[in-house]
Amino acid sequence: MDSTEKKGNSFELQEEVFEFVLNVDNSRVSAHDLRLLLFHSERLVKSINKTLRKEYPDYQLGFDIVDLNVIALEKGSFNLKFSISEKNTKKLKEITHNRTFVAIVGAVIAGLFAAKPSTQVTIVNNENQETVVNNNYVTINNNIFLDVPATRDALDSISELVINSDTIHDFSINYQGEDKMEKAPISKEQLQNTSKNLQHRLLHKKAIIEYLSHDEDSYLWVIRYHGRIIHAYMHDPIFVEKIQLGEIDINRGDFYRVSLTTFYHGSRNVEYHIDHVIEHLSE
Repeated sequence: MDSTEKKGNSFELQEEVFEFVLNVDNSRVSAHDLRLLLFHSERLVKSINKTLRKEYPDYQLGFDIVDLNVIALEKGSFNLKFSISEKNTKKLKEITHNRTFVAIVGAVIAGLFAAKPSTQVTIVNNENQETVVNNNYVTINNNIFLDVPATRDALDSISELVINSDTIHDFSINYQGEDKMEKAPISKEQLQNTSKNLQHRLLHKKAIIEYLSHDEDSYLWVIRYHGRIIHAYMHDPIFVEKIQLGEIDINRGDFYRVSLTTFYHGSRNVEYHIDHVIEHLSE
């Protein structure tokens, strides 16, 4: 890669380039669609990069600070060439682990749109044997990205834009492979499958909620969660039975630690279920 510097036996990736190549009528895209594509692409890249930094710190995957720029719009098929560059040059000099010399974010994006379960990233000339995985390959589980709402929403928004467009027939993602540019064609049929997968995403986590009220028939609770008032279905039969028997008093403003499941039916339709009440936190 042009923007990869080699120091001794290690590589430092300062820039990654990938392309969205749109197959469109007359090489034209509406200003509205272009604006949305650029907006959601930036959200997607930044969210993926943040996840890479969090989940794979030992491999220095991703960038410390993301600066995303559109390099050029080319004729023919409609090309959007993105450059992701490392702003923190001081941090680059302090890196002790070797960086990857092939695309990271571009490969992940291609895998997510194609609904692939994992993405393989190459690590080169790695002197620290503790970080060698599968003969210098790191396999990334793509589910770690789909569990992030911002990533999922950006993916779904781009998919919906292309699926519903009369002028964009399909697109491909071009990114730097190990020794050549890789091209990942994405059809509308694939995007429809991607959207279906997004519609059934589940996120399980322990959470602290504030009880506000509930409907006695449906046991739909009104709770405050992360500062937002939401509705959640109560699915803890033991806890419900104790309330009905009068063994537990619940009052507005009580705090509980619970096991909360979030169902994502598409990018914007969210449903919450309280699977288990772990403990009552209010005195």
